[in-house]
This record gives sequence, structure tokens and C-alpha cells, in this order.
Amino acid sequence: MSVAKLGELVKKRGSYKAKMTQFMTFLKLMPDSGHSLTPSQVLELEMRVSRLEVLYSEFDALQTELELLSEDVDERYSEREQFETQYYAQLSRARELLAAAPAPPPPRPAWTAPAPAALVASTTS
Repeated sequence: MSVAKLGELVKKRGSYKAKMTQFMTFLKLMPDSGHSLTPSQVLELEMRVSRLEVLYSEFDALQTELELLSEDVDERYSEREQFETQYYAQLSRARELLAAAPAPPPPRPAWTAPAPAALVASTTS
């Protein structure tokens, strides 16, 4: 494998690691599991978890390519193990926070205008 291609893959992997760090930083700002999340925090955390799951899938594909093309597979396996350890720890904490969050209130029924005949009847009485 060319050194340039290897460098490109390693650089992409660095981008995935940076995104993982951003997720970890976000989670540190969340209240402890004993405290409730606000509805907007729940929504944001759900979206970030979804994105983290996609990130892991992309990382896994890239890391597999690195492992297949690399001469030093032990170093590559070590990188995978480190990333996966962080991923599962952060995902577990996020899901724990979401599980402890109170259920959202049921949606309020949409207001519907009365039928025109009902309007006429109520104004003439």
C-alpha cells in the first residue's frame, strides 16, 4: 500500500476520533443520571446517539481497511480497541441517561375549528 494512501486513511481515522471526543465532551455537560434531562436535552442526545452509531459504522469500515492493508496489524488492532472501548462506554452512558429521562408528555390534540354550521348556530343564539 502506498504511504500516501495509508496517510489518508489515518487522517480520516483521526477525524472519527475527534468526533468521538466531541461526543464525550457533550456527555460531560449532561447532568448525572440521578437528575432529569430537559425535553430538549433528550432530543439532542437521541440525535447525537444516532449520529454516533453511524460514526462507529464508518470507523469500523475504515479501520478494517487499515488493518487489511497494514503491515503492523497489532498497532491497528490496538487503535480499534481504544476507539471501541470509548465508543461503548460513551454509548452506554448516553443510553443510561435516556432511560432515566422522564417519558415525554403525550402530544396535545391539534385544535380544530368548528364546522361553519356550528359557528352560525352559535352566533344566532
